Amino acid sequence: SYQFAGPFTHWGAQANWAVNPAWNVQLGIHNGWDALDRVSNKPGFIGKVRYDDCATGCWSSFAIVTGDEANNSAGLPIANDVTNRSRYSWLVGLPLTCQLDYVFHHWLGNQEDGAVGGGDAEWYGIDQYLTYKLNQCWKAGLRFEWFNDADGTRVGLNRPSNPNVPPLPGDFYSLSLGLNYSPCCDLIIRPEFRADWFDGEAGVQPFDDGSDDSQYMLGFDAILLF
Repeated sequence: SYQFAGPFTHWGAQANWAVNPAWNVQLGIHNGWDALDRVSNKPGFIGKVRYDDCATGCWSSFAIVTGDEANNSAGLPIANDVTNRSRYSWLVGLPLTCQLDYVFHHWLGNQEDGAVGGGDAEWYGIDQYLTYKLNQCWKAGLRFEWFNDADGTRVGLNRPSNPNVPPLPGDFYSLSLGLNYSPCCDLIIRPEFRADWFDGEAGVQPFDDGSDDSQYMLGFDAILLF
């Protein structure tokens, strides 16, 4: 979902307002998804509201981004145009115990006149995270994700060299099991095992250059805060 469902970056301006210790509001104007300077610069809107329950540690947030974007980023056989693209994201965080945390994330995206057969294109899904604090440095994590690319307009569009090009309509599932190691407050090291599988149209196989409907990986990354 973080690769294909929404934007990585925005260029624009944002105002943050801490209404009180529980409520925070963010409002902004941006120049499109993953864009610094475009041929046609059209401002879009981004907004977010978050609530934190100081007594329980529970929190929830709702965000939306909307604006005019190209409706055929994947090079599908449809008319190229600039139409409205909107996406909302809803998260809930629940501290189940002193060591166990659960996060639920639901999102939905819509592009006007973006479907191959005509009409709007939609993509939506759910991400879930469960983390267990082992000690001050180590956390164990489990993630399960469901991504429905209903019209096959999102998955694969930013990998033009891959021979298995869109449309890839169907349900994508991902399960990850890993560890978070923080040797200091500014660094997180994250090894993981990940399984991906696909349930969609007959003959569509998104993995291994179009020859398989599942894949398994060992991964490693690190996050440096500054």
